[in-house]
Amino acid sequence: MNTADTLVVVRSDGMLGSLTPLPPAADGELRMCASFEDGATVVVPNSSLIRQSDGTFRLPVEAGQLHVAAADGQIVLPVIEERVQVAKRRVAAGGVRVKKLVREHEEVVEEPVLRESVEVERIAKNELIPDGTAVETRHEGDTIIVPVIEEVIVLQKRLMLKEEIRITKTSQRTVTAQPVTLRREEIIVEPLDEQARGKG
Repeated sequence: MNTADTLVVVRSDGMLGSLTPLPPAADGELRMCASFEDGATVVVPNSSLIRQSDGTFRLPVEAGQLHVAAADGQIVLPVIEERVQVAKRRVAAGGVRVKKLVREHEEVVEEPVLRESVEVERIAKNELIPDGTAVETRHEGDTIIVPVIEEVIVLQKRLMLKEEIRITKTSQRTVTAQPVTLRREEIIVEPLDEQARGKG
């Protein structure tokens, strides 16, 4: 069956057949007549044939997928497309049992322990605190100094302002009329006539 002029087709179940070109269908689709060794003959569209690397064609259907059209009794092939569907499910691959055991053992722990002690010392000061001076607790190194305050009566001799004497100086300007003799010099220049010149 496999000659140079024969197109070989293989069904999905491995059955071999040959392809014969047919006139185009009414809608212009190109088709082939596939005849298989088991006697089945089907009309298939060219688009349903998958060309293999060895020159043959694969028809992705089996004999059980072929059916007869009710109109003219001709065996036809439905157009089938292979698609990949990926599904994921959980499968129990195994399990583990966890058991917790409590074991006891003794260890020697060396830990430094801090102990603090307080020494209280009372120092007499007997110093007067200036007015307005704040006396607060203060720190000097590790020593906390807490002042102890007592109110005492202090007698002092202080100056008291008894009175003020205010002296104010005022100036007054007045105008008085008094006759004063003033002298003023004037120079008179007179031209000489002809007679006066001759006498001269």
